[in-house]
Amino acid sequence: MKTDMQQIRETQNEICQSQIEMMSRFKELLDGHALSPAQSAFSNSGRAEDSIPCSSAIKQEDASMYMVNGVNVLHLPAKTPYLFGLQLLDMLFTRAELSSSLLFKSTKSERGVLDPTKVSRIIDIMNKRYNQTEWNMATFVSKANQKCRDSECDS
Repeated sequence: MKTDMQQIRETQNEICQSQIEMMSRFKELLDGHALSPAQSAFSNSGRAEDSIPCSSAIKQEDASMYMVNGVNVLHLPAKTPYLFGLQLLDMLFTRAELSSSLLFKSTKSERGVLDPTKVSRIIDIMNKRYNQTEWNMATFVSKANQKCRDSECDS
């Protein structure tokens, strides 16, 4: 029997995954490379390479996707997937962007959202480096939003 907190976490994960899928779909539509819903579904194989959202799941490895400021981010040292994701936030967004935004829109905050294309890229890269069982989307969103709030204090 699931506790209320477990049920809430599962619901949060489902919502986050849904938002990511919508962002990926939106990005593809903007790029003019829209895929059918069948193509955009996640693979169930459990391999990290297959758990990448639709834009990467078509197996067109684009090395430039993993390059940020001339660095292949897949090789960055990180103790946890969450610290890795926070490093990517620092690399892809300025301090000003972080301090004025959140990862996803919140009803509790007036802040805007970070660029969905860059956020989707971060999720794609995290999925490439880590298996989805190694990290939790709701936990990452929470940590990323806290980083955004903390950025405001640091500036």
